[in-house]
Amino acid sequence: MNEINEYRAIKEGKATPKYLIDELQREYEQGNIKHIAVVISNGDTINTAWSAMDNTKAIGLLECGKREMLDDMYDWE
Repeated sequence: MNEINEYRAIKEGKATPKYLIDELQREYEQGNIKHIAVVISNGDTINTAWSAMDNTKAIGLLECGKREMLDDMYDWE
């Protein structure tokens, strides 16, 4: 994504891959990340990766992320 499109997306409140990576890098450098689990799509394939932790903890992180996304999508009340 070129810089103009990146700027436009951020201005519209959209989190681009570059934005997320930059934010994660800052948090990592400040020592705020203990574990991480990510799902990445290049358009054709989906890859999942996680830092050194029990598989059950990685699954839990992914489930928490799923739940947060569902909460953002729906009003559960």
